[in-house]
Amino acid sequence: MPLPKTKEELLIRLNQAYENLDTEFNFIETNRVRQKEIDGLYSCCDLLTNQIGWANLLLYLEETEQNGMKPQMPAPGFKWNYLGDSAETFYKNEGKKSLSQLRKDFAVKVGMISTWIKSLDEHELFQIQ
Repeated sequence: MPLPKTKEELLIRLNQAYENLDTEFNFIETNRVRQKEIDGLYSCCDLLTNQIGWANLLLYLEETEQNGMKPQMPAPGFKWNYLGDSAETFYKNEGKKSLSQLRKDFAVKVGMISTWIKSLDEHELFQIQ
């Protein structure tokens, strides 16, 4: 699938991806939400925890830049060659929450990212600065 070329297309894709993922959780039995059934490594809760963690990092980078500061890259406590370890940090922060709460938190993060995207013009979104 080609990358989006307009803000509208980006927002549509973001919302479609969110809806598709969230809908999948409607069919998960309560006793299976923590079973490592995704590639034998991740549970539904792990997947959402990871998505929330990356959304938080994206929003951190934007907020830091908007406040006129240079963000620490890739983020405080992370190193480029150890990004896989980021999941462990995410699980410590969010991992005890229920699937229901994680879904709510993820919906909020997607809403925040949508609002942020809407605030930018096409140049800011698609041109390297």
